[in-house]
Amino acid sequence: MSDGVADPAAPVRARRALLAVCLLLVTHGSLFPWMFAAPASLADAWHVMTVQRLWWTGRGDAIGNVLLFLPVGAFGWLAGDGSQRRGAARVALLLMGAVAFAFALQVLQLWLPEREAALSDVLWNAVGTALGAPLAAVLRPGVERLARAHLLRHRVAITMGTLWLAAQCWPLMPAHSLRHVAIALRPLARAWDWRAGVVLETALGLAVVLALAHDVRRRWTFALGLVALALAGKLLVRQLEVTPSHLAGWALGLALGFVWLGRAPRVTALRAAGVLALAGLLLDTLLPWAWSAEAGAFHWVPLQAPLQSARVAHTLELVWAAFWLGALLLAAPAFGAGRGVTACVLTVGVLMLEVAQRWSPSQLADITPVLIPAIWWLVWRRWPP
Repeated sequence: MSDGVADPAAPVRARRALLAVCLLLVTHGSLFPWMFAAPASLADAWHVMTVQRLWWTGRGDAIGNVLLFLPVGAFGWLAGDGSQRRGAARVALLLMGAVAFAFALQVLQLWLPEREAALSDVLWNAVGTALGAPLAAVLRPGVERLARAHLLRHRVAITMGTLWLAAQCWPLMPAHSLRHVAIALRPLARAWDWRAGVVLETALGLAVVLALAHDVRRRWTFALGLVALALAGKLLVRQLEVTPSHLAGWALGLALGFVWLGRAPRVTALRAAGVLALAGLLLDTLLPWAWSAEAGAFHWVPLQAPLQSARVAHTLELVWAAFWLGALLLAAPAFGAGRGVTACVLTVGVLMLEVAQRWSPSQLADITPVLIPAIWWLVWRRWPP
């Protein structure tokens, strides 16, 4: 379909996609750190959750729960555009759906020892949904412009850009205080504090995204938007901070992506993306170059070990692994290799790297990254780039 032909289904897909992303983020924020364990007594835990004696649990908790569901209300209302239901029926349906979703999340929190399930959260989530619905009128023009831009044509750039952004903003847990903005900016006062690994990882990742976004129009807007969102994430997500290394990595990534790869032919850019992704994968897997004479354990249960000790760092490593391996699979045709064969080669290669990590005390030898190439192969087989 050419750019000049209107697609009547595009706005519907855009609204539903935005609602799905919103629900995924809310689910992650509600269930993080994903450390499920059976409660000592399910009946007692259920009683504590359902017998709510105190509905006001503090201003910060209430505001956080309201803000969390504001996008649910806005995008949920937009997703219902075109419905034959009247306004009151749409409001009731939206609120019932949001309450059911919020209640399901609270029930799941019964199996999260680090979270406390409470019906008061459902109440404030419903308030957030109700307050978010009127915001749909403000967001609708922007969503319509997004739909007309036919962004799904650039699904590779969007997918890889989102993964890079997730790695920049991990663990995607918003700070519930604006004081975090000032705290996150403090490292900039230490201009001499540099970490070469952070600079390289950030720059290589951004350059890979821009190489894979070679066909995107307004690439400058796309790239600067990614960097702006990464900066906002550093300021608003707990445990994160903006350092001179991050600023240098973003600047170097933009330079590599535009000065070098932006002027190269598409095939050359794809090959460069593959080389940079391989360098990033090896950088994350083998550094620091410190080895032990004794082999550590190899964890054969997927996701079990990364969700135990140092789970933020270990799950972040999985996000980066998914990013590098996804880029390698996408770049394979530029080298004349099929994606199926590439997925098999990468699976064997990652397995060898993970086994080698048994002798690296600073690394976690885990089966989970070995499964990622097959997952990417299935994704791009069902949703061709």
